[in-house]
Amino acid sequence: MRLFGRKAPPPTVEKRADLTAAVTAQLDAAAAVQAADAGATAGIEAASGQLGRAFAGATVKAPDWALAALTPAFLGQLGRDLVRYGGSLWRIEMRGGRLGLYQQGQWSWIVGRNADSSMWVVQCTEFGPGGSETRRLSAAEVVWQSWAISPSTPHLGRSPAQLARLTAKLAAESERSLGDEAGGPVAQIVPMPQDDDGDPDDEDDEDAQLTQLRADVSGARGAAIFPETTAAGWGEGAAGAPQTDWKAQRLGPQPPQPFVEAARDAFARMLAACGTNVAMFTDADGTSKREALRAWHQGTVLPIARCLEHELTSKLETEVRLVFDDYPRDLAGRAAAFRGMVSQGVEIERALAITGLLVEDDNE
Repeated sequence: MRLFGRKAPPPTVEKRADLTAAVTAQLDAAAAVQAADAGATAGIEAASGQLGRAFAGATVKAPDWALAALTPAFLGQLGRDLVRYGGSLWRIEMRGGRLGLYQQGQWSWIVGRNADSSMWVVQCTEFGPGGSETRRLSAAEVVWQSWAISPSTPHLGRSPAQLARLTAKLAAESERSLGDEAGGPVAQIVPMPQDDDGDPDDEDDEDAQLTQLRADVSGARGAAIFPETTAAGWGEGAAGAPQTDWKAQRLGPQPPQPFVEAARDAFARMLAACGTNVAMFTDADGTSKREALRAWHQGTVLPIARCLEHELTSKLETEVRLVFDDYPRDLAGRAAAFRGMVSQGVEIERALAITGLLVEDDNE
């Protein structure tokens, strides 16, 4: 394994006074703030969790020595990082004859004058419960995967929330508004008549029963209480009675419907930016959910998996494949197509092959 004995080239930190680079850095910083706000929304967590679990469920095809590092925990965390942070970087190390991949919490590519990433050097920091360690490593000594990049900054991974920063702002602000609304006071307001002197300890107060009524209402906790009707106006006659008898008025969150709709729309838009179909998270019927799952798997999971396979194969210098069990997906549709073909005279073996119901089991 000569790969893991490579030394990083001598560090030569570049100094750039380029105005374009400075402006780009400012825009990236602003987008990162919005992305951080959006990261606290349900849309980002739903999309990152879905991709992470899909990767964690993949079957890895690689030599035994590589399987020790390519664990479900590694794949699942990498999938989450791509959506949340736009990239994920892991240090490669052979320790005691065993391959290990160690996640880096912070990193910055500090050497590299062109888009040839094989010549880059990264300064990365690895965190543990008792502190952190910072290293400078060559590109060959790390596994690095990004969600997307900009041609002017190929060393910076960009998350969906950074690329769709207006949608990220909409999602963050709409959910924050709903959160603020839900955080308001909650109470049941019960109008009560005023005591003669307002002294609850006055035993001679002819309205002392109202003091007891206040205590009963406050401590009811769902129990039944039987107050005197207000129709008699508390001795003043019907003219002094309120228009309605005892009636509590609720004080609590009442978010305007446009706020709710904006948050729901932002949720769907954020999922779309993450390559995830909103039908997977709604009460859509089974057919719609299966089609959403199929489209997400083919349009998001598989392309990212192919990019990761290429990175792992290149850095570990051995073929690595990620196999996903696609048999249960859209099984009803395939079965219906199979029945239709057979009824039209297509041979059973051919119909099975066309519909994908007769496939080689890659997990054997």
